[in-house]
Amino acid sequence: MEPPTATAEHKAAPGFVNTHWPNVMAAKVSGTPEAEKAMEWLCQAYWPPLYAFVRAQCKDPVEAEDIVQEFFHQIIKGHILEPADPSRGRFRSFLLGCLKHFMSNQWRASQAQKRGGGCKIISIDLEVGEAAYLDAHATAATPEAAFDRQWAIAIVSRARERLRREHANRHKENLYKALIPFLSEVRPIAHGKLAAQLSMSKEAVTVAVHRFRERYGELLRKEVARTVSDPAEVEDEVRHLIKVLNSQY
Repeated sequence: MEPPTATAEHKAAPGFVNTHWPNVMAAKVSGTPEAEKAMEWLCQAYWPPLYAFVRAQCKDPVEAEDIVQEFFHQIIKGHILEPADPSRGRFRSFLLGCLKHFMSNQWRASQAQKRGGGCKIISIDLEVGEAAYLDAHATAATPEAAFDRQWAIAIVSRARERLRREHANRHKENLYKALIPFLSEVRPIAHGKLAAQLSMSKEAVTVAVHRFRERYGELLRKEVARTVSDPAEVEDEVRHLIKVLNSQY
């Protein structure tokens, strides 16, 4: 993956708002609309990397799903987020540590149904989760590496989806589809050829590609910013994300 227009001089944008840790703190206060929204976001954003970590240690995909479901069941009951504190570091590290503790101390050989009553706490598409795990497993030597890879992929996916929606809102879906390959290192089509396809000048395509990649970098940083407690940590996390996606663990 090519760095998203990163520069050493990049600073957090004015008006930076750290949204993730406050969401977590809100989720600790059960019974409020804010808590429900925060919990829903938390579950949907983090189940893929958590599933990848668990699946790397389980032969049975269904058992891995049960463990993740029970883990979120305990989160919703308030048994896991209690010690959550922004001063404890990056949230992905905190959550992974909680999962490790849960698996070693709370998850026994008994089936999840005995505790959760067979209730599905979050919507997990097992087929999607398994495909994501196989992708992570192919390049990750450890469960932690699988977790990191899926964490990175999830952030990239959310940034790209926000970029797609922005283009769709401006009725520029075709431009998005044409430019999305330019976010990777592989550029399958020259600017001149793409200009002919889009009925644009070569110069206009060059500007569009630059703006497209620049906006993607902004959205990627906004997604990363939701997972840290200090704006100064964003660039380190972006570099870590790029390293994870480029690494063969």
